[in-house]
Amino acid sequence: MIDILLLVFGGWAIITGKIPSWVIGGGKYKIEGKEIRFLGIFLVLMFPFRITVNYLLISAGIEEFLTLFLIDILILIGIIVIANNVVKRVRKPIGDESKISLTKE
Repeated sequence: MIDILLLVFGGWAIITGKIPSWVIGGGKYKIEGKEIRFLGIFLVLMFPFRITVNYLLISAGIEEFLTLFLIDILILIGIIVIANNVVKRVRKPIGDESKISLTKE
């Protein structure tokens, strides 16, 4: 289920260059820009990456379900942590545009 959400949000980010503000920040932040498109590519490519890692581990002889599951969960947690850090770095508060001054004081 989480894989599908990452694919949907990644595809949305690639197409629009934005992530819905309710995903992180509860509607208080604007999340858009070139970095978000790269994040979208990252999120979309992680699903095939996880499948490939699992296939390679099974091919190497690791067939224990618990081991494969734990490795898959660790990869998923890493993806979510990286995505969260990128979004926190790129997001901007909504309504702060009026406070920005173009003149030097």
